[in-house]
Amino acid sequence: MGSSWVPDSATSPFLSHVKNPCFHSRVNNSGGEDTSIAKGTATTYCLPYFYVSGSFHSGAQNLGQSLESHPNVIVDSGSNSQFWAEHDKKMKDFRADFLKATSKVLKHSSSSDISSSSSSSSSSSSSSSSSPSPARPTTYSRSAPVIMEHSLSTFPFYWSANIKAHRSFAATLGSCYGECVRSSETIQLTDLPAVQVVERGEGREGDRTEDGERKEDRLAERTKGNKDSSTSPSTSSDSPSGTSTSRGVLESTSIRLKEARHKNVSNCMEVICYPRARLKDEDVCASADLHVLEEAHVPMLMHASYWDRPPYMILVVRDPIDRLYSAYMNYYHYWNKYGKHPEGFATYVDEQLSGLRNCTERRGGNVRGCLLRFETYGVEEEAVFFHADQVMRGTYSLFLEMWQQFIAPPFWLVVRGEDLESNPVPELSRIVDFLGIQKVPRVDPEAKEGKEAGRRRRYQARSLLGGMKGNGQGDSERVKEGAKEEMNEEMKERKGGAKGEAKGEAKEEGRVNRNPKHQTAKTEQINDFISQQALDNMISALNPSKMLKDDLPPMLPKTAKKLQRFFAPFNRRLAELTGDRKFAYSYAYSFSDSDSLFEDDGKEEKEEEKK
Repeated sequence: MGSSWVPDSATSPFLSHVKNPCFHSRVNNSGGEDTSIAKGTATTYCLPYFYVSGSFHSGAQNLGQSLESHPNVIVDSGSNSQFWAEHDKKMKDFRADFLKATSKVLKHSSSSDISSSSSSSSSSSSSSSSSPSPARPTTYSRSAPVIMEHSLSTFPFYWSANIKAHRSFAATLGSCYGECVRSSETIQLTDLPAVQVVERGEGREGDRTEDGERKEDRLAERTKGNKDSSTSPSTSSDSPSGTSTSRGVLESTSIRLKEARHKNVSNCMEVICYPRARLKDEDVCASADLHVLEEAHVPMLMHASYWDRPPYMILVVRDPIDRLYSAYMNYYHYWNKYGKHPEGFATYVDEQLSGLRNCTERRGGNVRGCLLRFETYGVEEEAVFFHADQVMRGTYSLFLEMWQQFIAPPFWLVVRGEDLESNPVPELSRIVDFLGIQKVPRVDPEAKEGKEAGRRRRYQARSLLGGMKGNGQGDSERVKEGAKEEMNEEMKERKGGAKGEAKGEAKEEGRVNRNPKHQTAKTEQINDFISQQALDNMISALNPSKMLKDDLPPMLPKTAKKLQRFFAPFNRRLAELTGDRKFAYSYAYSFSDSDSLFEDDGKEEKEEEKK
């Protein structure tokens, strides 16, 4: 990937005084040494402070939009670039896509801190050749701005979203494919055995005459018989029938040749290219001391890029069955092929699960390998529609467990889309607390009720003052005095009664609050929370009332049962990783660890017949 991929820890560590992971550039875009660092004019880049990911139709996209409304969160052109999942995107472009956000982050930091950090970095690089571990403050201001990245394809690194970590496989396979195509082009019609055309009597129904004879054979016979008669109407250039006969033979020959060449390419890929590419990939990983299946993935690349400043990761999940059904019904390329109805979805599920089952059987039960490297195993897997990617997206625990090998569990927060939908404020509060940004204001229902009651009393007091007729001098005066007290309380709140209380506390504590340190602490406590308007904006962007509303027809029970069986073990493992059984979803405990992921359709049909 080149030395320009990551910040060099020896000469340009992340700036410890900046909350967001930012660093000075050491290597320029051409790969050479950036001498401008010695002059103190090095470019500073910032990577995202946190990621929101999951899968489409899980609520993750809504959460990203909601957090974008938070006053401390910054987005830029790279915030939804799908950088980690798309192999052709470069790190130099990714970090450049956050330059505007970087400017905002650094603007919040004092210039003296930045220059101080820069000089300390230079001294550390000159005194030691090893990678130092830069000091990091234990706490940062909640109001400090941070950069968000919310590409939904970052988390599930099934094969097509993981090629960035396996470029050698892709390059080898592409080169070999070209060799197979060039080899197939040397095949001529004379190379094809006659058995392909005649012996089995194979052909499309439209290629036969009414008496069952192949049109191709009859046309060939006519053409042969006409070779001796140049004046025959059937071969005359002016004859429509002659032209049609010749065109029919040529078209049939072209189809035969094309099919033979295609079959040759497929065989070449299966026997030569896929094994060669897998072997090359394994060799490259072994040379880097990486296990090709357990370590060589996107999480490893992100870990290398962030060094000792891991990003915060928010994973949004949804019942994988509901998410899959929603994705199917909302993506044209799925329902256009199978039908936009439960029966079409059932056909789609059967095909996808059959492809995965066949892969595991061919690979000796290697479920993990088939989920992570499905289309690398051969032509049969490559032919499965979209490589079963939507099914794979729902195996959350498989990906999370491997992610947490490189980014530790404390940097992860797993959220259910269903909870965001039903309880948005508590969930948003949990999320911003996890990120260490300004908190969501929490309104105590009893306190709110008390304020409303106070407003009612003051309203009644104003009414009494306005409508007092003086029915008894003593009583009216007492009522007036009480009403004035109520109004005074209201005026006190409007004019900053809280400040008056703070002054009273200061008098009791002597001169403690005159100490700048105490004043700073007081200010930080006040700034710990966002405004109610900001929270309202976040909830509006989350749009919980419509977030997971698909209004889909009921799924066929048999299809649901197949998917429950498949996803059950992954759901149970997710519950173990999070320490919360709700992530298993209720059906996961209806199956045991010994149950197969795939139903035996023949066995199921026999049991239904017995019933």
